[in-house]
Amino acid sequence: MADTTVLALFERIDPSANALRRLQTEARFDWRDLMVISSAPFPEGVLVMDQSPTRLPVTTVICSVIGVVSGILLAGGTALLYAIPQGGKPIVPGPPTAIIAYEMMMAFALTGVFLRALYEIRLPDWRAKVYDDRISEGLIGIAAHCATEQQVKLAESIMREEGAGDVVRDARRFE
Repeated sequence: MADTTVLALFERIDPSANALRRLQTEARFDWRDLMVISSAPFPEGVLVMDQSPTRLPVTTVICSVIGVVSGILLAGGTALLYAIPQGGKPIVPGPPTAIIAYEMMMAFALTGVFLRALYEIRLPDWRAKVYDDRISEGLIGIAAHCATEQQVKLAESIMREEGAGDVVRDARRFE
């Protein structure tokens, strides 16, 4: 039975941290294949460090450039299309064009970063996730995605040795 998720429920933090450490060192699980599920918010790094890369700065720069170009095209293009010559003044005025370019830059940057953040935290996600109702009652869940039956058995044995109250197999994923 390949492509299975093993979910273990722990009552305390220390055994769950030990199980995570052993799963990474002894069983060679990648950090992407492990997940901590808890009803209590733990500070970053208490159980496992989030090592996923973020693309928010790059998205901000790209959306800002697109916004500035859009603002210049909007303000300058409108002035060129509906030209009203006025005694020696330029057809495309600088300050109003700069203001509209700035506002468009901010609108594009904020919208782009907001959508990218939703994508990175995987919202909304319509697929079924690994979960157990006892987690909302205070238990800590450690989920390990296993590709082979050997990984499943190794993960189950490590979690039981570290004091998991219950260890279950689940076909749902947590990605």
